[in-house]
Amino acid sequence: MINGDNSVDEEPIEAETVLALKRNIKRSNREIIATCRQTAEGFVVLEGSMIELTDGKGIPESIRNLRQELLKEGIIKDGILKKNRFFNSPSYAASFVLGMPTNGRTDWKDSNGCTLKEREENL
Repeated sequence: MINGDNSVDEEPIEAETVLALKRNIKRSNREIIATCRQTAEGFVVLEGSMIELTDGKGIPESIRNLRQELLKEGIIKDGILKKNRFFNSPSYAASFVLGMPTNGRTDWKDSNGCTLKEREENL
């Protein structure tokens, strides 16, 4: 269930709907690993996902502001998301995680290594 603050209450997670993102970030010399769940409404970045703490070039201001707000609130702590977070698009979710503009349709992959784009094309 999506709350007014875009946090998400726990719901059962089906294995086939969970997507993962894994990326080495040069600016922080850190590997980021995050998971999300695709829902009928959008994409939920799951609690426990790693969040890159430094903002990259070209990060949209709305994402920068959200990241700063969640850091202040303790929802992002030590680079870890402490509460599920809803996003309308896979790219917005991936950009939130990585701190830079990115294509979520090619970044998020299922357990078989298929990108979200490939999954959509095979429907």
